[in-house]
Amino acid sequence: MEKLNLESIVGFSGKVPSGLIAHPDGEYIIYALGSTILMKSTEANTQVFLRGHTNSVTCLALSNDGRYLASGQVTHQGFKADVIVWDLEKANVGEDAIVFRLKMHKVKVQAVAFSASGKNLVSLGGSDDNTIALWNLETGKVISSAAAATDSALTVACTNNNDFSFVSGGYYHLRLWNLDDETRKLNYVECNLGQLRRIIQCLNISPDDKFLYAGTATGDLFKIQLITHSGIPVFNRASELFGKGVQSVELYGDNLLVGNGDGTLALVNGKSFKTMARTKFDGSLTSVSTNGSSAFYVGTEKSNIHKVKIDMKKKVFNDELLSTCHYSGINDVAFGKDFSKVFLTCSKNDIRIWDRKNLIELLRIEKPGLECRAIALNDDGNMIVSGWSDGKIRGFAPESGKQLFEIHDAHEDVTAVAITKDSKKIVSGGSKGRVRMWDPKTGKMLASLKEHAGKVNSIAITKDDSECITAADDQCCIIWDLVRYTRNNAFFASTMFRSVIYFPDESQIMTGGSDRKLTYWDATSASAIRIVEGSRDEINALDISKDGNLFVSCGEDKRVKVWVYDEGREVFEGHGHSGGVKKVKISPDQRSLVSVDDEGGILVWSMPDSSQYATEEDYEIETK
Repeated sequence: MEKLNLESIVGFSGKVPSGLIAHPDGEYIIYALGSTILMKSTEANTQVFLRGHTNSVTCLALSNDGRYLASGQVTHQGFKADVIVWDLEKANVGEDAIVFRLKMHKVKVQAVAFSASGKNLVSLGGSDDNTIALWNLETGKVISSAAAATDSALTVACTNNNDFSFVSGGYYHLRLWNLDDETRKLNYVECNLGQLRRIIQCLNISPDDKFLYAGTATGDLFKIQLITHSGIPVFNRASELFGKGVQSVELYGDNLLVGNGDGTLALVNGKSFKTMARTKFDGSLTSVSTNGSSAFYVGTEKSNIHKVKIDMKKKVFNDELLSTCHYSGINDVAFGKDFSKVFLTCSKNDIRIWDRKNLIELLRIEKPGLECRAIALNDDGNMIVSGWSDGKIRGFAPESGKQLFEIHDAHEDVTAVAITKDSKKIVSGGSKGRVRMWDPKTGKMLASLKEHAGKVNSIAITKDDSECITAADDQCCIIWDLVRYTRNNAFFASTMFRSVIYFPDESQIMTGGSDRKLTYWDATSASAIRIVEGSRDEINALDISKDGNLFVSCGEDKRVKVWVYDEGREVFEGHGHSGGVKKVKISPDQRSLVSVDDEGGILVWSMPDSSQYATEEDYEIETK
């Protein structure tokens, strides 16, 4: 079994605190998507992938010289979460970039930070662990560790002139830590905030280590004097309150860039602490990152990345939207017939159309407050059919996004849609098991069939539009006559059927579901021909190559798998998703696979050449 080649990724984990980093050389930005870390060129639009985490990345930090990256992850209860230190120079030339894999913290790594010289690393465990540790990056061993606080700690920042000094903050505490030279133990002093009790969410320290800037969940921006006669850091001043908490604070010359939970980006004077300029973005600002140039980068909770410049004379922000992606789970993906240049995805609030080559969003069709469950594109490529959480079926023009029709009360919740090759009928499935046929021109219901007792998950239609098959959670797949609107056949298994496809010549049917099995069925007799163990977890979706030599499966095991159809043998496996893979589609030109997951990631893979897996029968037919 070979590794499936990952071509590119669309996605950004916007909820990771300070999870967007601008590299000092100005050539690329670094961010996480699930368990994968991306180094994306800002000019060439190329990507380098860092893969080594087994679950979602929760924190990132870059050394001051820009060579090393540290990342932490979350894992399952009772297990230790890894901190990985990467060599970015090796990553850029395609070598194994993992320098150290550090194991100490339980369940989650909350934050990481490099020391001034990059020789040491500070890591902070999540609420289940709440341990703070200082690591030697020459040996990969712990220098010292201690309990971070009585309440949960959330963030950490290293001083700029001492490799053994750092600050941590969290629920109602702010501490300055130092390593004792004799005992090699970590000691701390509490910052004196007087009567103030705040949840500290982000930290930054001035280059001379005189001042610490701390953002709180209640919207305060504190200035703490670190160097005092008593050795105890003391509260200096606070800024105006910002909406929904301060999420990120970054030094920008003598001023501060403050990212806030309400989407506001503010430029704050470092001395007077007055706001000089502000602008607003869509979604909470979880990352603000500078790299010494005049421009800086902003990442939002809604997974948008912006490049921003400031006109200091006019005190105005000018921003450029660099990339967009879904910020919640993606429910479906679709290609048009014989058109591989674009593909569609749907998720919460919207349908998006993507340029396949450049992975740029071409069009967004929005319905705020709703969730698009399923999409299909007709063969002519002039109509998108979509099913929504409000029970309506909507049609849109793919070029303009204009709504063409709306079918009210189609189902309680539309969970699957398909359209016939002649575009004259829409077949839909709902959460209560109803299968219905519609005329898209008039919106008239042609038939309502109630035989399923569970949610309909998948619909496949034959090439001549005479039949369709529906797969549902009720352990049943039903073959329907699309002319007489009656049941032609059905088959049953001890599984919740999640996906169903026809073999290209429609002589066989394949299903996948909660029993983790891939089952081949005879299309005429509806009897099982072969059963293959397909996964360690539920199978969510299937697709098959045009010649039928290869098919693809994906599911909750976070894998994309390519199989030889006739042999039922897995030949390629793709690792890259950190959440359950919901759908997968082969592009019409058979060169790519597009898979989408429940964390908002879109992954594009190279599709293996299916002609290499042709049987002797196939070869004889082709020769004749």
